[in-house]
Amino acid sequence: VLYVFGREAIDVDDCVSKFRELFSDPTCRVLLISDVIYYHIQDEIVEILKSTHVNLVAAEIDSKLTETFPAGCACSQSEGSKMKYFGRIFSLPDEKSLHDYAVFFIGREGPVLVNFMMALNKSSFSSYDPVTRMGRRETLDVNRALMKRYYLIQKAKDANVVGIIVGTLGIGDYLGILDRVKEIIKKAGKKSYTFVVGKLNPAKLANFMEIDVYVLIAAPENSLVDSKEFYRPILTPFEIEIACLKFEFKFKSK
Repeated sequence: VLYVFGREAIDVDDCVSKFRELFSDPTCRVLLISDVIYYHIQDEIVEILKSTHVNLVAAEIDSKLTETFPAGCACSQSEGSKMKYFGRIFSLPDEKSLHDYAVFFIGREGPVLVNFMMALNKSSFSSYDPVTRMGRRETLDVNRALMKRYYLIQKAKDANVVGIIVGTLGIGDYLGILDRVKEIIKKAGKKSYTFVVGKLNPAKLANFMEIDVYVLIAAPENSLVDSKEFYRPILTPFEIEIACLKFEFKFKSK
């Protein structure tokens, strides 16, 4: 299989300038994550930034999509610790975790950024949008997509019946995820129904009016669905777990 990522233009000097404005302390620990369309220029940006910020760690895209480092699991290596999230590999120094770092994201506001903000909710986030050439600190107030996901979590807490949609059979351990979702829904005292569907559309899901919310099991960057056209909200497994287990979910950057 050959994976082809697009290559969008980016003003490297402006990106570096915005980074240094947001992270004025040269000793701070920062994770740099690029959207795939800007990954081609990441090495050049990292080389410039490391002249001043020695504790910068850049995420590498796992282009081989190996299963060596399961998603979200830390694996000890002789040269340090490696972690994998959403197809990116982070090589960290010994005794450090991702939550010890602030995050700088290069790309537009969207599912990729929201995924990382939800998964690394103890870290503060900043971003640079190469299209608008704007750098900013991310919070619930400025990131509309994240604020909407937070709203859906609150809706799921009040739901009585949850529809579990298996959107793909191709992702690793989807049966394990399905069992986990069923278990936490049952523990929360809610009913669940499982559906195996192809492409999602409003008309298909409108046939099940007794469902209060849906949870979609799919690849990470495809599971964040803008459900404004659907009759019921569609959440990710991570979001339904927060809602059902009633975690106190707060963002450090808020």
